[in-house]
Amino acid sequence: AAEPVQGEATPWAPPVVMGGEAAADQAVAEPEGPYVPHWLWFDVGFRTYLIFHDGYDVFSANEVLGQGAFSVGFTPLHFKPFGIGLSAEYDIGRSSHHIRSIDTGLTLQRLGVGVQGHADLGILRLFVRATPGFWYGSATIDDASFERPLVSSGFTWGVDASGGAALRIASVGPTSSDAVVRFWLLLELGYGFAGNIDMSF
Repeated sequence: AAEPVQGEATPWAPPVVMGGEAAADQAVAEPEGPYVPHWLWFDVGFRTYLIFHDGYDVFSANEVLGQGAFSVGFTPLHFKPFGIGLSAEYDIGRSSHHIRSIDTGLTLQRLGVGVQGHADLGILRLFVRATPGFWYGSATIDDASFERPLVSSGFTWGVDASGGAALRIASVGPTSSDAVVRFWLLLELGYGFAGNIDMSF
Protein backbone atom coordinates (compact mmCIF):
# COMPACT_ATOMS: atom_id res chain seq x y z
CA ALA A 1 0.00 0.00 0.00
CA ALA A 2 1.27 3.51 -0.84
CA GLU A 3 2.26 5.65 2.09
CA PRO A 4 1.09 9.29 2.15
CA VAL A 5 3.75 11.82 1.19
CA GLN A 6 4.31 14.69 3.59
CA GLY A 7 2.43 17.76 2.49
CA GLU A 8 -0.19 15.89 0.45
CA ALA A 9 -3.83 15.79 1.57
CA THR A 10 -4.96 12.38 2.68
CA PRO A 11 -8.63 11.64 1.93
CA TRP A 12 -10.60 10.51 5.03
CA ALA A 13 -14.15 9.37 5.69
CA PRO A 14 -15.73 8.33 9.00
CA PRO A 15 -16.07 4.57 9.38
CA VAL A 16 -19.52 3.14 8.86
CA VAL A 17 -19.77 2.13 12.50
CA MET A 18 -19.62 5.77 13.55
CA GLY A 19 -22.72 6.52 11.50
CA GLY A 20 -24.51 3.62 13.17
CA GLU A 21 -23.63 4.93 16.59
CA ALA A 22 -24.88 8.39 15.66
CA ALA A 23 -28.19 6.93 14.51
CA ALA A 24 -28.51 4.99 17.74
CA ASP A 25 -27.79 8.10 19.80
CA GLN A 26 -30.42 10.02 17.85
CA ALA A 27 -33.02 7.32 18.49
CA VAL A 28 -32.32 7.39 22.23
CA ALA A 29 -32.67 11.18 22.24
CA GLU A 30 -36.27 11.02 20.95
CA PRO A 31 -38.92 12.01 23.51
CA GLU A 32 -40.25 9.17 25.58
CA GLY A 33 -43.30 8.76 27.79
CA PRO A 34 -46.72 10.34 27.52
CA TYR A 35 -45.57 13.93 26.93
CA VAL A 36 -46.63 15.51 23.61
CA PRO A 37 -46.62 19.32 23.02
CA HIS A 38 -50.35 19.53 22.14
CA TRP A 39 -53.05 16.92 22.08
CA LEU A 40 -56.73 16.10 22.09
CA TRP A 41 -58.05 13.45 24.43
CA PHE A 42 -61.27 11.46 24.76
CA ASP A 43 -62.69 9.57 27.75
CA VAL A 44 -65.37 6.88 27.65
CA GLY A 45 -66.35 5.11 30.83
CA PHE A 46 -68.81 4.49 33.64
CA ARG A 47 -69.43 6.81 36.58
CA THR A 48 -71.19 5.94 39.83
CA TYR A 49 -72.83 8.61 41.99
CA LEU A 50 -73.92 8.23 45.60
CA ILE A 51 -76.85 10.63 46.06
CA PHE A 52 -77.80 11.31 49.67
CA HIS A 53 -81.07 13.18 49.29
CA ASP A 54 -84.58 12.30 50.49
CA GLY A 55 -86.05 13.25 47.13
CA TYR A 56 -83.95 10.60 45.39
CA ASP A 57 -85.30 7.80 47.61
CA VAL A 58 -88.56 7.85 45.62
CA PHE A 59 -86.69 6.81 42.46
CA SER A 60 -84.11 4.37 43.81
CA ALA A 61 -83.92 1.53 46.32
CA ASN A 62 -80.50 2.85 47.39
CA GLU A 63 -78.37 5.95 46.93
CA VAL A 64 -76.58 4.66 43.81
CA LEU A 65 -76.89 6.16 40.32
CA GLY A 66 -74.87 4.68 37.47
CA GLN A 67 -74.11 6.82 34.43
CA GLY A 68 -72.31 6.48 31.15
CA ALA A 69 -69.53 9.10 31.08
CA PHE A 70 -68.13 10.78 27.98
CA SER A 71 -65.64 13.64 27.76
CA VAL A 72 -63.35 15.40 25.31
CA GLY A 73 -60.59 17.86 26.05
CA PHE A 74 -57.61 19.81 24.78
CA THR A 75 -54.37 20.48 26.61
CA PRO A 76 -52.74 23.65 25.20
CA LEU A 77 -50.47 24.54 28.15
CA HIS A 78 -47.46 22.39 29.03
CA PHE A 79 -44.79 22.83 31.65
CA LYS A 80 -43.18 19.42 31.48
CA PRO A 81 -44.16 17.23 33.23
CA PHE A 82 -47.29 19.29 33.98
CA GLY A 83 -50.16 20.24 31.69
CA ILE A 84 -53.32 22.34 31.94
CA GLY A 85 -56.31 21.93 29.66
CA LEU A 86 -60.04 22.31 29.14
CA SER A 87 -62.62 19.54 29.10
CA ALA A 88 -66.27 19.08 28.14
CA GLU A 89 -68.17 16.28 29.88
CA TYR A 90 -71.52 14.57 29.35
CA ASP A 91 -73.04 11.94 31.66
CA ILE A 92 -76.39 10.15 31.42
CA GLY A 93 -78.00 7.55 33.65
CA ARG A 94 -81.34 6.26 34.86
CA SER A 95 -82.64 4.81 38.11
CA SER A 96 -86.00 3.19 38.86
CA HIS A 97 -87.93 1.96 41.86
CA HIS A 98 -91.08 -0.04 42.59
CA ILE A 99 -93.08 0.99 45.65
CA ARG A 100 -96.17 -1.14 46.22
CA SER A 101 -98.16 -0.68 42.99
CA ILE A 102 -96.25 2.42 41.85
CA ASP A 103 -93.32 2.40 39.42
CA THR A 104 -91.03 5.40 39.36
CA GLY A 105 -88.12 6.35 37.13
CA LEU A 106 -85.61 9.17 36.97
CA THR A 107 -83.19 10.01 34.15
CA LEU A 108 -80.40 12.43 35.00
CA GLN A 109 -78.09 14.09 32.48
CA ARG A 110 -75.09 16.30 33.21
CA LEU A 111 -73.27 18.64 30.82
CA GLY A 112 -70.20 20.46 32.10
CA VAL A 113 -67.14 22.40 30.96
CA GLY A 114 -64.15 22.49 33.25
CA VAL A 115 -60.40 22.73 33.79
CA GLN A 116 -58.00 19.82 34.21
CA GLY A 117 -54.42 19.76 35.43
CA HIS A 118 -52.13 16.74 35.28
CA ALA A 119 -48.62 15.53 35.99
CA ASP A 120 -46.96 12.80 33.90
CA LEU A 121 -44.75 10.32 35.75
CA GLY A 122 -43.62 7.89 33.08
CA ILE A 123 -46.57 5.64 32.22
CA LEU A 124 -48.55 7.03 35.18
CA ARG A 125 -50.52 10.28 35.07
CA LEU A 126 -52.01 12.06 38.08
CA PHE A 127 -54.76 14.58 37.45
CA VAL A 128 -57.32 16.86 39.09
CA ARG A 129 -60.50 18.35 37.58
CA ALA A 130 -62.98 21.08 38.46
CA THR A 131 -66.15 21.04 36.35
CA PRO A 132 -69.15 23.34 36.75
CA GLY A 133 -72.18 22.45 34.68
CA PHE A 134 -75.91 21.86 34.37
CA TRP A 135 -78.12 18.93 35.32
CA TYR A 136 -81.35 17.94 33.59
CA GLY A 137 -83.73 15.53 35.27
CA SER A 138 -86.77 13.79 33.81
CA ALA A 139 -89.01 11.76 36.14
CA THR A 140 -92.04 9.49 35.75
CA ILE A 141 -94.53 8.09 38.24
CA ASP A 142 -96.78 5.29 37.00
CA ASP A 143 -99.64 3.65 38.87
CA ALA A 144 -102.11 1.10 37.56
CA SER A 145 -104.95 3.38 38.68
CA PHE A 146 -103.65 6.28 36.55
CA GLU A 147 -104.87 6.83 33.01
CA ARG A 148 -101.30 7.65 32.00
CA PRO A 149 -97.93 8.09 33.75
CA LEU A 150 -97.19 11.39 35.44
CA VAL A 151 -94.17 13.15 33.95
CA SER A 152 -92.08 16.09 35.10
CA SER A 153 -88.65 17.53 34.37
CA GLY A 154 -86.37 20.40 35.29
CA PHE A 155 -82.87 21.90 35.28
CA THR A 156 -80.37 22.78 37.97
CA TRP A 157 -76.70 23.65 38.30
CA GLY A 158 -73.83 21.71 39.79
CA VAL A 159 -70.08 21.62 40.42
CA ASP A 160 -67.84 18.54 40.40
CA ALA A 161 -64.31 18.34 41.81
CA SER A 162 -62.32 15.16 41.33
CA GLY A 163 -58.87 13.65 41.13
CA GLY A 164 -57.37 10.39 40.04
CA ALA A 165 -54.71 8.44 38.22
CA ALA A 166 -54.36 7.03 34.72
CA LEU A 167 -52.12 4.16 33.63
CA ARG A 168 -50.87 4.15 30.03
CA ILE A 169 -51.52 0.66 28.66
CA ALA A 170 -50.80 1.04 24.93
CA SER A 171 -49.50 3.44 22.26
CA VAL A 172 -49.93 3.59 18.49
CA GLY A 173 -47.50 5.68 16.44
CA PRO A 174 -44.00 7.15 17.01
CA THR A 175 -43.49 8.61 20.46
CA SER A 176 -41.85 11.72 19.00
CA SER A 177 -44.90 12.59 16.87
CA ASP A 178 -47.92 14.70 17.79
CA ALA A 179 -50.00 12.10 15.92
CA VAL A 180 -49.32 9.34 18.45
CA VAL A 181 -52.42 7.72 19.99
CA ARG A 182 -52.24 6.48 23.55
CA PHE A 183 -54.67 4.40 25.60
CA TRP A 184 -55.15 4.86 29.32
CA LEU A 185 -56.88 3.01 32.13
CA LEU A 186 -58.34 5.64 34.44
CA LEU A 187 -59.63 5.70 38.02
CA GLU A 188 -61.25 8.86 39.39
CA LEU A 189 -62.81 9.84 42.71
CA GLY A 190 -64.53 13.09 43.58
CA TYR A 191 -67.33 15.07 45.13
CA GLY A 192 -70.19 16.87 43.41
CA PHE A 193 -72.73 19.40 44.61
CA ALA A 194 -75.93 20.23 42.75
CA GLY A 195 -79.01 22.33 43.43
CA ASN A 196 -82.51 20.93 43.80
CA ILE A 197 -84.71 20.16 40.80
CA ASP A 198 -88.25 21.25 41.57
CA MET A 199 -90.76 18.92 39.90
CA SER A 200 -94.56 19.13 39.75
CA PHE A 201 -96.56 16.12 38.56
